[in-house]
Amino acid sequence: MTRRAIQTAFWILATAGLGFVILRPLENKLLYFPDREDYGSPSDAGLAYTDVNLVASDGVRLHAWHVKVAQPVALVIHFHGNAGNLSGRVPFAAAFAGARMDTLLVDYRGYGRSEGTPSEEGLYRDADAAWAWAEPRGLPVVVYGESLGGAVAIDLASRRRPALLVAQSTFTRLAEMADRTIPFGGALVSQKYDSISKIGRVEASVLVVHGDADEIVPFEMGRTLFGRVRSRKEFLRLAGVHHNDLVERAGPEVAARMAAMLRSE
Repeated sequence: MTRRAIQTAFWILATAGLGFVILRPLENKLLYFPDREDYGSPSDAGLAYTDVNLVASDGVRLHAWHVKVAQPVALVIHFHGNAGNLSGRVPFAAAFAGARMDTLLVDYRGYGRSEGTPSEEGLYRDADAAWAWAEPRGLPVVVYGESLGGAVAIDLASRRRPALLVAQSTFTRLAEMADRTIPFGGALVSQKYDSISKIGRVEASVLVVHGDADEIVPFEMGRTLFGRVRSRKEFLRLAGVHHNDLVERAGPEVAARMAAMLRSE
């Protein structure tokens, strides 16, 4: 290689490196939309609950709600999507309560009352903290994730052994979502959320839920994830359901399917 070629390669690498330094904060701003606003509580829906304080392995303090029912048959750990916070996920807890399941609604770092700043590694740590709280409770644990939360749930279930994993409106990997947004977008993202490579390692039963009118995460991504599952599995196709109206339109149906899968274990 000539001196000129070496210099050219150096400047390409230096420019790319600088680009990633600049792009990483931008990537976070485009991926995470945390909200600190409180939009109510489970009591507004007639649900009993307690505040739960979790601490992740790196010391970040997290906030969660434990929504309780009489004689629960399971405990659902709910991981929400990339926007809002747990106060907007009360309808999920209400649906699960209708099927006699407790719910732990968790806010990731940087969301709601939780400390810190979101990142892929950080959200996995947050999931581990939720698991450490829920697993000793003596109930079958369901790991439930919606959208980005589905990637968090899949990662957790690939390393732990819940009674059931539910992946709702979940993408295959972040790079594939980025490619759908801008040309070669996948090459620009540093965070992976590589669910397609992890879901085959899940030993628990798996329920994949997806609306066939989802305008954000393509329905076919849900089908692709489902095809990679090697354990006991079911797919729930919700006709005419979009990305953000699923719990309002089909929450009880999803909860009933979850309860049925737990009963048949």
